[in-house]
Amino acid sequence: MDLSSPFAALLAKFNRYDGVLNAAANESAPRDTGIEILGIDPRAHTKEKLAAPAPLPHLSRGSLRRVKHRLPAPTTCPYCKEDTVELVRNSEIYSRGSAGSWPFAYLCRPCRAYVGVHPHTDLPLGTLADEATREARKEGKSWFQRLVRREQGERGVVYQWLAEQMNIRPEQCHWAMFDEALANEALEFCKLKVISGETVRKPRRRRRG
Repeated sequence: MDLSSPFAALLAKFNRYDGVLNAAANESAPRDTGIEILGIDPRAHTKEKLAAPAPLPHLSRGSLRRVKHRLPAPTTCPYCKEDTVELVRNSEIYSRGSAGSWPFAYLCRPCRAYVGVHPHTDLPLGTLADEATREARKEGKSWFQRLVRREQGERGVVYQWLAEQMNIRPEQCHWAMFDEALANEALEFCKLKVISGETVRKPRRRRRG
């Protein structure tokens, strides 16, 4: 094609512009944190009697159905890289004994990383967390809760805002799913917003009369 022709020049200009738009779209697309999000557990819709894995006393179909964003049960520890994760009573974790009305958790014994489970299920509440990750989540969530109180308890609104700030998929935006790095990143966003005194809600535009 003769690039000196007006049509060829216009086409080249369009292709450059289209490339810029695609690059901008890729930059703005939410990043994937790598957390696998599954749908509702198929066992919630079966008619057969549910077999509860030890040491759980039972499983509830209704409780399985309520977990919309299910995470796979952990088997390999992300910290020590060993297949040493077990479903246990959380009395094996806490020195004071069992905690909660559904006192079970997934535990990696060698490194002591663990995660609790949804009530009356064997579904993990999030991802395994070692001590450093638990501390980062705990500190960040304290700032997050201050934002939730500022928003009159609208937790979903604050999570949506946080997902936008972190540029991650909303379904992957939860403290229980953050590794240490993501927890620290989320902490900074929440802390700065609290200190600024600003609301996370975008002000509504007034309609022109």
